Amino acid sequence: MLQRFIRLAPSVTVGVFSILLILTPAFATHEIDHRFVVWGEVLTSDGKAVAGEAIQFTVGNNIPIGSVITDDRGRYRVVLHVHDQDVGKVFDMTIKGVKTKVKIEFDPTDKVTERGKRVDFTIEQ
Repeated sequence: MLQRFIRLAPSVTVGVFSILLILTPAFATHEIDHRFVVWGEVLTSDGKAVAGEAIQFTVGNNIPIGSVITDDRGRYRVVLHVHDQDVGKVFDMTIKGVKTKVKIEFDPTDKVTERGKRVDFTIEQ
């Protein structure tokens, strides 16, 4: 019985390892030419950080494309999945009921430079 277990153990290990390899790419970020990074900070009108607030990213009729929570300094960073044909399109960002439109702008022929935009918010108290 023990010999049989020892013979089976390597194949079981290989099977589990193969499953882990298949699942790993799901945690990877998109390649530079398929992502658009949005970052910035959210402050009150008197300059204080707005920490722990959710920012929603949507397109069209409020179709969600991402979300992020501001850190303790009111800063945030989110990676959105975009394609070359998305250049010029607009998405909405909403925090605490304040909505702003953001245009996706980048050079589709540049496959090296990080694509993205800084968007800062000021929230009235």
